[in-house]
Amino acid sequence: MSIESSDLVADPLQPNVVKLSALLHNRAEYSQAYPNIELSLTDNQNKVLARRIFTPAEYLPSGENETNGTGQNRELNILLRLDTGDLKPTGYKLLLFYP
Repeated sequence: MSIESSDLVADPLQPNVVKLSALLHNRAEYSQAYPNIELSLTDNQNKVLARRIFTPAEYLPSGENETNGTGQNRELNILLRLDTGDLKPTGYKLLLFYP
């Protein structure tokens, strides 16, 4: 399982909201469980301002069944809207892991 691409952008209509988009890809020849995703928001010196873990139930689009996992050689687009309060992050890090 890998993160093929990701982006974090400010929502122009809401000053404290950012949108995280990511493309996950199961490169295996078999189905796999969905991983947890760790998001770290950073400042301009790469210092972590906040960190949060998202479970599959929190990031899967509607219609996706968490218990089925992701099929072989399948891609999954994720979109999360996050209220960052007054943190003002300038960067981020994403990590996939299995608890």
